[in-house]
Amino acid sequence: MTVLRDENSISAQARVLIMLLNGSLSCDAPGRTYDSEILQTMEEVDVNALASYVIGQRLTVMVYDRVSELIEKGETAAAGYGRLEALKGRLERDYYTQMRLALYQDEGFAKAIDALTEAGSDCMPLKGWEERKIYPGRIMRSMTDLDILIRDFDQERLCKVMEELGYTIDEITGEKHEVFYNNKGITIEVHRRLNDRLDHAQKWERDLWDRASVSPEKERLYTMSPEDIMIHHMIHMEAGVVTGTLPVRAICDIHCIDKAYPDMDRKYVNEQLEKMDALPFCRQMTKLANACFSDEEIDDDMALLLNYYIGTGLYGRPKLSALGRTAKVSESHANLNLWRVRIGGIFSPMEIMKERYPILKRYPALLPVCWVRRGFKMTIGFIANRHNRNYRVLKGEELKEMREVLKAAGVLDQ
Repeated sequence: MTVLRDENSISAQARVLIMLLNGSLSCDAPGRTYDSEILQTMEEVDVNALASYVIGQRLTVMVYDRVSELIEKGETAAAGYGRLEALKGRLERDYYTQMRLALYQDEGFAKAIDALTEAGSDCMPLKGWEERKIYPGRIMRSMTDLDILIRDFDQERLCKVMEELGYTIDEITGEKHEVFYNNKGITIEVHRRLNDRLDHAQKWERDLWDRASVSPEKERLYTMSPEDIMIHHMIHMEAGVVTGTLPVRAICDIHCIDKAYPDMDRKYVNEQLEKMDALPFCRQMTKLANACFSDEEIDDDMALLLNYYIGTGLYGRPKLSALGRTAKVSESHANLNLWRVRIGGIFSPMEIMKERYPILKRYPALLPVCWVRRGFKMTIGFIANRHNRNYRVLKGEELKEMREVLKAAGVLDQ
């Protein structure tokens, strides 16, 4: 882990967090546990700030277990031992909350999948549900919500199935996804589409089902291919970076995906991401994961990313989001013909519009009306966006710094 060797460029908080995660993720490599280094670096760390970040990033289960292991070794005279105990105390309540939630999620998700497939819907679990299977411990990878991609299942039947399972409808978009929650704290997002990208991303998404494998136990339950898991992870992660967050958990995911699927067709992954203009980002994030959890040399770009995003929380901060969006948009005006992208997002082809507006399956002549509705919704959404108030208080130096961050992440051209 080269992060450990770059004490001058990486903050103590980032170093100790990544060392703790190394012990959790590399449990089969005793030489990568960094026990003494963690105890020493804890002396430089603000325990409350580190605990808040760990909880905000949903890293509690991984970090708590590793901290407990270090404390059980009983090196009470070591520097930083008292701070390590304090960190455990700050994380304890959230640890048991996350463990309980994980059990509820396992049960609730299994029931939702059973109900949807039995009702006639094809289902493909996404993101955390698939990624947690490849961690050293299944519950180690916490999830905020549960994501399912469905097809050939109308909104009315979907809502009926979920209501019968005891879920309340939280959000209905009619286009991309529906959100449901229950009284045990479980949130399930049922997706009709995965992203808002245009052109090749839509083709990639339409072909997902053909590349997925079908469960031998359930005819309508699909598992995304390893290559598509990585592609989806990267494009979802890139959107987060632009809106102000680079979750350490997502970097852990990259490491675990690479480790679990050594025979992945990386040529295919790179070809797809290149067509989506996301290959530079993928390369930088893979490089960052290797710097944190393997032996890739860390450079100025990696140090900038870690120091800039550590402490932002799982969903970033509104001002960072405004900075990221502004930096990306101003670059797009110069290089990506932003108006073409916006217009293409409104005037999508019939095949895509049917997924966004199911009424078109019955009344295709309403396509122009749906185009107008979508244009109106996109305009109002931009005006009403909760981040817009932050645009008025952005400083030139902040925007310049954010552009450098996005360049380091591979989102903008160097």
